[in-house]
Amino acid sequence: MVDYTAPVFWLFFLLTGVSLFVLRLREPALSRPFRVPFYPLTPALFCLICGYLLYSSLAYTGIGALLGMGVVAAGALILLWNDHST
Repeated sequence: MVDYTAPVFWLFFLLTGVSLFVLRLREPALSRPFRVPFYPLTPALFCLICGYLLYSSLAYTGIGALLGMGVVAAGALILLWNDHST
């Protein structure tokens, strides 16, 4: 089970870190309830570490990781299909 889910776990952590940068670029004047310490160094370091751990888990687990990532890709395709059909 860990082989299937570890890459997905790190992928979503990475996407969470990237979303911080995206939201700060899209809405720079919006007041934030929490200031990220040492922004942008801390989230950039977090994204780099998550990217490395994603790569490492994909390289270590092999086929199991591809199956887990395939499930995520299938879900993304279904989401896109549902958005276009409405």
